[in-house]
Amino acid sequence: MISPKPTSKLKLKFKLKLPPIKAPPLSAGYRQWRRQFLLERIPWACGLGMGLQLVFLAIALLIELPLAERSEEGAAALTLAHYWLPVWEAGLGIAMLTLIWLLAQCPKFRRAPQRLILLFPFALLIVPELPDLLFLTPRSFHLNLLAIIVFVYQAILLPVYWRQHLIAQVIALSTLPLSFVWIFATQWQEIQAKAQTEAGLISSNFASLFSILSLQLLMAAIALLIVWLQERFFVREYELRDRLQLFLHAISHDLRPPAMGTIMLLQQIRDQQGEAEITGAMLEQMLASGDRQLRLIDSLTAAHRTEAQLQLQLESVSLHGLISSLLQEMRPLLEESQATVQLLISRDVPAVQADPLQLRRVYENLLSNALQYNAAGLRLELDAELREGQLYCTVCDDGRGMTQEQCEQLFDRYSRALNARHPLHLGLGLYICRQIIEAHGGTIDVASESGIGTTFKFILALEDV
Repeated sequence: MISPKPTSKLKLKFKLKLPPIKAPPLSAGYRQWRRQFLLERIPWACGLGMGLQLVFLAIALLIELPLAERSEEGAAALTLAHYWLPVWEAGLGIAMLTLIWLLAQCPKFRRAPQRLILLFPFALLIVPELPDLLFLTPRSFHLNLLAIIVFVYQAILLPVYWRQHLIAQVIALSTLPLSFVWIFATQWQEIQAKAQTEAGLISSNFASLFSILSLQLLMAAIALLIVWLQERFFVREYELRDRLQLFLHAISHDLRPPAMGTIMLLQQIRDQQGEAEITGAMLEQMLASGDRQLRLIDSLTAAHRTEAQLQLQLESVSLHGLISSLLQEMRPLLEESQATVQLLISRDVPAVQADPLQLRRVYENLLSNALQYNAAGLRLELDAELREGQLYCTVCDDGRGMTQEQCEQLFDRYSRALNARHPLHLGLGLYICRQIIEAHGGTIDVASESGIGTTFKFILALEDV
């Protein structure tokens, strides 16, 4: 029921806190899909990597070594160790890829499979080519080709987590410069001796290193761009799915209260003994409820066409009249919950420049949530105070309250319910409230203390502002 306005007005101090500016978090649906995608792709990537190692082994045994034997210098130098080295390198690569596959089966890595992306450069390049990297054998083109293959391989097979790809590229790109540093540090005297007999040896080595690194950097940048673009495509796809889900939930969330009010009113008429009598006030209330449902459908449809951006129809709104009409419509719900509402907003409060339908949604969501998450007998106070050309509005209750952590997450899109009796509630109403208030150029905040109650505070601009 609605109690008369008391003589003493509730005074509240406001301490509005602006939300931090940060990138919106990835949706839970996308994060779950990305994790499952990696868990399915990593075994395929390991299998293809083993196939590549066997291809490199065949090239070394059937092409590279026979060509070396035909050369005059190579024929005398080749031994059994030269034939065994490619087999050893391929075996190391296959062993590393097998280790990655086994780690992908462990629960720890299944929770965060993106860490396995960092191991592929070791499996395909660093571990198999470790002897060549340490002693810098004359296979620089071979090492350069392997690094490029690693970039393309990961970009095609594992096109998510671009940051992990960047780290993996840095690992692969650092192998050749580190090899040169190792050689110069361990064989500096021999290099100096050769440099005295062979002019330009050191400068030619650095020129070769620069050309190889330039090509690797180019291919790494292209591969990283491919991964980033593909990941943005997947993120965008899930954002569109979330918007569609938001639209559907907004319809069900906003149409439920007026429909429930009408149903409860009709139930009261049905329960009357004898002939049911519909007064003019009841008929007006049902007509107003049906009209508002139609306007909500039109508003939500328009918002969906414009990618969920609110289209405000601003006009002069009397806050006292709007809330009085809303409380009259919600009377059956308030009586069922045995709730008491004190309307502290004076009729003399200046009109605000707002969209009456959207502003009504804010108050309706706040009141509905208060009734939903608190026990019967709740006391509600609705107030508004003029400050510096703006209207500071509050909705207070003396319910169960919330923790600070719950308050910080309350306006998120899919914040979970605070009451275990409603585990399927998605917390969409307060997210919509924030969108509406911010579309009006204001801010909304909440202050609560467990066991004492909750106060929602938001700002509205006056008609002449």
